[in-house]
Amino acid sequence: MCHPIIVGVALGALQMQAANRAQEQAAKMQALQQDRASEAENARVRQQFSSMRAEEAAEQKAAAVEMQRSQEQYLQAFGQASAIDNGVTGQSLSAIQDSYLQALGKERSGVSHQLAVNDIQRNYAFDNAGQQFSNNLININQPIAPVDYLGNAVSGLQTGLSTGMAAHQAFG
Repeated sequence: MCHPIIVGVALGALQMQAANRAQEQAAKMQALQQDRASEAENARVRQQFSSMRAEEAAEQKAAAVEMQRSQEQYLQAFGQASAIDNGVTGQSLSAIQDSYLQALGKERSGVSHQLAVNDIQRNYAFDNAGQQFSNNLININQPIAPVDYLGNAVSGLQTGLSTGMAAHQAFG
């Protein structure tokens, strides 16, 4: 029959090996989960940026349509004014044209200004989204604890020796 201390040390070695494997598996699972979370975060931020760019394109298209509409209104109004210039002097027609051109310029300036403000806000939103992305990745990718081989060996040895000593005292 084997000596109880040898049996205890063997049990301690098995405990150490089991603890090492458990820590290795936990580290692998943490790494896998971090990879998945990082991929999901990358997809989220790409979608957010795409959405912001689509919104920008829609705003620019709406601005272009608004400017085109204003241009067409100006041309239509000026055409009507010149068609009915019965007895209107050249100076009056010029004043009408100047008035329409001034209104058109103000509207275009307003639209351009709004686009510039939107662009500034969007740049802040991109910066904010980028910072949020970085913070999320930092939170996701926490350090993975290495396997504590020495600690597991000491713990296994302590368990084995105490078990072996207890068995030796009990069975003599």
